[in-house]
Amino acid sequence: MRNRKMNPGKFILIALFGLGMIVLFIFVVMSLWNWLMPLIFGISIITFWQAAGLLLLSRILFGGFPPGGKGNRHHSKKDYWKKRMEERCRENKEENSGNTALQVG
Repeated sequence: MRNRKMNPGKFILIALFGLGMIVLFIFVVMSLWNWLMPLIFGISIITFWQAAGLLLLSRILFGGFPPGGKGNRHHSKKDYWKKRMEERCRENKEENSGNTALQVG
């Protein structure tokens, strides 16, 4: 079996890439804010750190931080809707099982 240890160079490269993506995302939010908000609403421009704080605040208010990790909340919602659709399909099959002929009205 293959050794699954990640060498330190690869780990540092992945960490730098992730950090770079975060910085890029913050810069895009700051640029869009500074381009649109002053023109549309007359709001002042924001700095890089204010854009980072705005993203963090929106994550807290609208996205939340799931307690068990990143994917737990998503899977529970997915499972909930999957189960609900299966129940509805069963109910529709039971209702339509007695109707063998089409009714044209």
